[in-house]
Amino acid sequence: MLLLMRGPHLGAAPGTVFAEPPKQEHRQSARRRAMEGVRPVSPWRSERVPTGVPNLDRLTDGGLSQGDLVLIVGGPGTGKTILAAQMAFHWAALGRGVLWLVTLGEPNEKFLAHLSEMRFFDPRQVGVTFHLVNVSRFLPEGLEAQLRVIRDTVRSGEYDFVVIDGFQGFRGFLAGPSEVRVFLSDLSSELALGGITLVVTTDADPGQHWESPEFTAADSLIQLDRVVIGGRQRRQIQVSKMRGRVAVGGWHSFSVDSAGVSIHPRIESVLPPSEPVSAAERQALGVPGLDHLLDGGVPRGTLTLVAGAPGTGKGFLADHFLAEGLRQGQACLYVCVAKTPADLLTRADRFGLPLRQGEASGKLHLRTYEPARFDPDECAAHVLDAVESYGIQRLAVDDVGPLVEDIGASGRTLEYLTALAGHLRGHGVTTMITSQQPELFSAALNLRTLPLAEVADNVIILRFSDADGRLRRKLAVVKTRYSYHRPLTAEMLIEEGTLDVVPHPRPEEARPESASYYAEQVTQHEGESLRPEQRLRP
Repeated sequence: MLLLMRGPHLGAAPGTVFAEPPKQEHRQSARRRAMEGVRPVSPWRSERVPTGVPNLDRLTDGGLSQGDLVLIVGGPGTGKTILAAQMAFHWAALGRGVLWLVTLGEPNEKFLAHLSEMRFFDPRQVGVTFHLVNVSRFLPEGLEAQLRVIRDTVRSGEYDFVVIDGFQGFRGFLAGPSEVRVFLSDLSSELALGGITLVVTTDADPGQHWESPEFTAADSLIQLDRVVIGGRQRRQIQVSKMRGRVAVGGWHSFSVDSAGVSIHPRIESVLPPSEPVSAAERQALGVPGLDHLLDGGVPRGTLTLVAGAPGTGKGFLADHFLAEGLRQGQACLYVCVAKTPADLLTRADRFGLPLRQGEASGKLHLRTYEPARFDPDECAAHVLDAVESYGIQRLAVDDVGPLVEDIGASGRTLEYLTALAGHLRGHGVTTMITSQQPELFSAALNLRTLPLAEVADNVIILRFSDADGRLRRKLAVVKTRYSYHRPLTAEMLIEEGTLDVVPHPRPEEARPESASYYAEQVTQHEGESLRPEQRLRP
């Protein structure tokens, strides 16, 4: 094995056995002191190196291990080079030496021109802490020549990271799998003796080539992939191997834009905070008649589902819910799919609701998504970031249909919704989510067809009723948790500029013989009995 000598302490005769870890004279250069969170290298314990990629350290249990061989694999165009470059410039900005080796393909100038489009690219680091070397002309000379070139290049400077971008270029000039294994094993071992981390990108599919020497030699394996869900392309990342560490398993969503790679871990893989719901603290929904049915509102931190047919007024209730929060001085977040901020604010203006003023003052935050680009994990990440950054106290989602449809393709619907509700509840966020249902006139909407009904603390059903040739909007609270409600049918009146809910003393239509009025028994909190004024009198 070729030894990379970065100091006299690194050499040792073969077979030497240490009774205790040897003492090392660690370099105290400014660039090493600048690396946050990295302590002097221990011969028996690798240190964690933050990557600088949003949420990648969460998946890797705190970052990469110093001195490891990190393999980034995936098909062409999956984002391997961007991910490696983002980490490299993060390290370079902290004063750590990075050696980037280009194998085959574009010249250095073209490579840098492409990287210059990314916001993490800093031309001031090029030639200072970020060094780019093209080794393609040495590839045909064989294994020993390739190792010698890399060894001599590393010796010529002070480097903490070596990146080989496009290892398939090396592989084509090595004599079979055995030489590939020797190349990676020898090089990574030499670099590890000097505390240098080796990052290698390559075009490969571990699912089909697990026996490949790259995968067996790697200490950490990061997979990138692109899949099509519902006609939409989705990027996914998985940390499938980490020696000595426990990574967050499974596939996670990620996006690529001018800022680089941003990872959105599956929300069910992130533990939510724990905060008990206070049933004593009520949050009014902003519609007096509805708040009357709810005995003053819903408990703070609960999730309310509003389900109904198109045109029944679900979005109007969400508008009033947020307007009430703004009147109370609360920070609010409005999340919508297939609607623009202008649409939302114009609709609220018709009812004289202060949403436009709330946005102007910074109390209301709007987040809208295009259906063709909607990613449930990215949406959840944006919501939780806003909750923590702005102290969001009220959240409205209008509507949840595209989210449920998208997440249902992966079989995670209930797990996703449960985790999202748990995070919001743990942060004390009072939430209203609308869901569109196809039944226009049915008096027997089945809550079992609504995945969110299992997760929601409160459920409000809206439907149309045809009485005397006139369409009426009917409303009923069919479920409350941590609280009680008045089990009455009400009419929701929407006129130009006004919305009101008027309870009826008793349902106007007869109950179906085989089911409750809404195909779901009205849920009363365990141990609660109806107050005298709540009981229906003949």
